[in-house]
Amino acid sequence: MYRNIIFNLILFLFSTSIALVAGELLLRIAAPHDMYHSVYPNLNYRTPNTKGKFPGLSDSITVTSNEFGYRSPSYFSKSRYGILALGGSTTICLALNDHETWTYVLEKKLNTSLDIGVTIGNAGHTGFNSAHHYLQLKHLEPQFEGIKMVLVLVGINDYLRFFALGNDYFTTQQDTTLFRTSFVRYPRTANKHWYQRTEWWMHLRDFKNYRLFKNRFNTNDDKLYRSILERMEAYKQAKKVDKLPNLDFLLEDYTKNLRKIAQLAKSRHLELVFITQPTLWKTEMDSLELSISSISPKLIDGIARTPTANARGMKLLNDQLAQIAKEEKVHLIDLASFTPKDTSVFYDHCHYNISGAQKIADILFPTLDSLIRSPKGIGK
Repeated sequence: MYRNIIFNLILFLFSTSIALVAGELLLRIAAPHDMYHSVYPNLNYRTPNTKGKFPGLSDSITVTSNEFGYRSPSYFSKSRYGILALGGSTTICLALNDHETWTYVLEKKLNTSLDIGVTIGNAGHTGFNSAHHYLQLKHLEPQFEGIKMVLVLVGINDYLRFFALGNDYFTTQQDTTLFRTSFVRYPRTANKHWYQRTEWWMHLRDFKNYRLFKNRFNTNDDKLYRSILERMEAYKQAKKVDKLPNLDFLLEDYTKNLRKIAQLAKSRHLELVFITQPTLWKTEMDSLELSISSISPKLIDGIARTPTANARGMKLLNDQLAQIAKEEKVHLIDLASFTPKDTSVFYDHCHYNISGAQKIADILFPTLDSLIRSPKGIGK
C-alpha cells in the first residue's frame, strides 16, 4: 500500500515537472518576454469619463496600443521618420481617445506637411519622472527601427514625487525596483533570481499587474467622481502653505537625470527635444480652476501648497530644464511659456483636454517640422 502511494507521488511529481518544463518551452517559443514595454501591448479598453464634471473631455474614452506597446496610428520602420515620445500622464493622455492625444494630432500634422512618413510612438506612462525616462530611452529606443528623434515632456512628476515621498525621495530614485517600475513588461533575462527568469513567473506577473491596471478603469462614473470629490474636500480642509521648502536636492537629482538623457541621446546620434511642463497653477484662479486643480499634489500631514507656490516650483524645474538643454546643446521647446493657463487647455492641474491637446500639437509642430526638414533631420 505504502509502495503504491510512494509510486503515485513520484509519478505525479515527475509528470508535473515534465508539464512545467514543456509549458516553459512552449511559452518561450510562442509568447516570450524579450522586449521592453512602458505601455501594455494590445491595449483596448473603454471607460466612462466624468461627463460635465471636468471641462473639455469626451463622454467616454477608448484607449488602444499596438502589439509593440505604444500609442500611434503607424509603426516605427526604416522607411519612416521615427519619433519616440517619453513622459508621464501628460504624454500618454489616458483621459483622451486615441485620435485626441497631442501625439496623434502632431503626427497627423507632420504627415500632412512632409513628404516622408512620420511615426510618433507614444510611450508615456502615468507617474514616470526623469529617472524613468532615462531607463526608457536606454532600453526602448534600440528595439525599433527608424527612430531619429526623442521628445521628453518632463517635470511635473519629479515635482510631485518630491512632495509625495519627502525624505524617501532619494531612496526610491536609486532603488533597484526603479528598473522594474519603468516597464510594464521586460525581458525575463533582466531578472536576478532563477525563478523570475522563467516565462511562467513573467506571465503570472503580467496577469496580476494587468488586472490591477484594468481595475483602475473598470469603475462606474459615480464611484470615480466620489473619489475625486473626497480629494477636493481634503484639499479644501488642508492648511495652505505659500512657501516652498528647499528644492536644491530635487533640482540636483533632476539635473543629473537630464544630463544622462542628453548624453545617451548624443551617443546614439538622436535628435533630443526637451519640452517644458505647462500647468494650470497660477496666482489668480477662478472657482472652477481652483476646484479642478485641487486634486493634486498629494497632501502630506494635511498640508497643501497654494497654486502660487506650485507655479513657482514648476517654474524652477522648467528653468532648470532650459538651462540643461542650453549647456548640453540639445533642443528645447518652452511649451510652458506658450500654453494658456486656463480650461481651454487643462481639465485639472496639468492634464490636457481635447482642445488643449490640439493647442499643444500646434505649438510643437513648427519646431519639429523644421528639424525634420533640415538636411540633418531627413538625411541622417
